[in-house]
Amino acid sequence: MSEAQSIEGLLKKIENGLRNREELLKKAQEIKTLFWKLDEAWNSVLNFLDLAEKIAKQEGDKDFQRLIWAIREARKPEAVSVLAERLKSLGYGAPESVQKALENSLFRIMELARLGKREEVYYALLRAYVAQKEKFPEELAKAFKPIYDHQDFAVLVLSFLTGVQQSLYKKEPQQ
Repeated sequence: MSEAQSIEGLLKKIENGLRNREELLKKAQEIKTLFWKLDEAWNSVLNFLDLAEKIAKQEGDKDFQRLIWAIREARKPEAVSVLAERLKSLGYGAPESVQKALENSLFRIMELARLGKREEVYYALLRAYVAQKEKFPEELAKAFKPIYDHQDFAVLVLSFLTGVQQSLYKKEPQQ
């Protein structure tokens, strides 16, 4: 990765060009690229923690498991925020057949998520994908991980469903 494409390189490039509103608007695409790179990096760290947790469990290393848990807890707000944004985009871009399959049950699934009924929410979403012969997205499956408490789970599922709802009813390009 070249210096200009690294996170630090993008930060320097943006910072050096900002002097007024017009220059900021010109840098909007670079800022957007920076945020996507940060999200990708954060996602890589979370995947690394998943792998480290599996290894720690296999080896029975309770101290390492506690360390991983502490890291996750310290950074959980960022993890939920990043995943929520990704899930909203995923919902907005879900196959039209899946969106149509979810249309009549959107509010019921939202209520189930609010109540913390993980299995029922998972079943409803999985059924919509399987019935339409579509692959269930890995990103959406992350919302059901036990590391997310009741409130985080609801936020993540509602983010996905909000994207679906926006796509179904507004038909305006997502910002």
